[in-house]
Amino acid sequence: MRKVIRKFQDVFSKEPGWFRGAVHTIKTPPGAIVREKWRPIPHHLLQAVREEVSSMLRLGVVRPSQSPWRSSLVPVHKSDGSLRLCIDYRRLNALAVFDTFPMPQVDELIEWIEEAQYISTLDLAKGYWQIPVAPADQPKTAFGTPWGLYKFVRMPFGLHGVAATFQRLIDQLLAPHAGYATAYIDDINIYSPTWAHHKQAIRAILSELRQAGLTANPQKCSLAKRETKYLGFLVGRGTIRPLADKVETTDASKMAVGAVLTQEEEGVERPIAYTSRKLSSAEKRCDGKSLGEWRKHQMEKLANPPERNKSGPRSCIICLQQCNDERVTLEMYRKIDIFPDELGMKQNFHKWNNLPGCTHMSMHMWHFLH
Repeated sequence: MRKVIRKFQDVFSKEPGWFRGAVHTIKTPPGAIVREKWRPIPHHLLQAVREEVSSMLRLGVVRPSQSPWRSSLVPVHKSDGSLRLCIDYRRLNALAVFDTFPMPQVDELIEWIEEAQYISTLDLAKGYWQIPVAPADQPKTAFGTPWGLYKFVRMPFGLHGVAATFQRLIDQLLAPHAGYATAYIDDINIYSPTWAHHKQAIRAILSELRQAGLTANPQKCSLAKRETKYLGFLVGRGTIRPLADKVETTDASKMAVGAVLTQEEEGVERPIAYTSRKLSSAEKRCDGKSLGEWRKHQMEKLANPPERNKSGPRSCIICLQQCNDERVTLEMYRKIDIFPDELGMKQNFHKWNNLPGCTHMSMHMWHFLH
């Protein structure tokens, strides 16, 4: 793999390349024009904005302009503390013809690479800035600064149709490699069942990038991994798992519970009823664990494939409510399987009996389990 990297070291660069033969157009009605009112920039951001504009000039992303068009500059802080220069193109977007090119479905992309044994990801350096804007349309991208007017020579962020343009061009580039390479805008995935095939696939894709004039950011690329982070999931070797930080954002296990009642018919599991509710303050404490331990336990469970036949007091709470809600239906069946998601149910019935407020609950659950 080191030999491959050395051979294509010109492809790996933090600076954007220039997509040969590609161009982005902005179709607007004849005679239409956008001239935004000047928005002052906060004084403490002026130096950072000046440095960013200078960097964009150096990279050939923008040029000075005398365009009659003007959109507003909006400095925005990124998560790492640095500054991003955003342009408010809302009025221009309202005029521009929308590009209806279909974007890839995330779930389909993930399924394609799920079974791969070797996966490589290439993140194109400042992807949009690698595609030029048509010279006739560059004046439409103009934005104002305290030091004058500038226009984009390369595709800016926030403009209608730039994602569709990029996806169309990258799909055309990867079309000869369908079956082992996919892309979601500027994130390229190379996946293979064997090591020999993977080395050949990486060479082929890097060769395409070189011929097209594209570059990939070496700090954001990952080569020949068994598993990879992709679009919010950890994928590879037959598994798909959500990333822990994504689970953390959406997890509600510390404040609420939910359940679904299903029935298996001819080998097919079908839902019958759903239920959910918030936990009371007493129920939040009934597991006997500190909040920190509980949250760690939940994160581990949610970030890994679900396991059956596991439960805990909180599962018991929602199971009891579901059983009570469906009592008339459930009394007709002699056997009910409960598949919760915490600690072993049978192993913990005696523990629940020793927890305040859980004895009555476990007795009711025992009625439905036997």
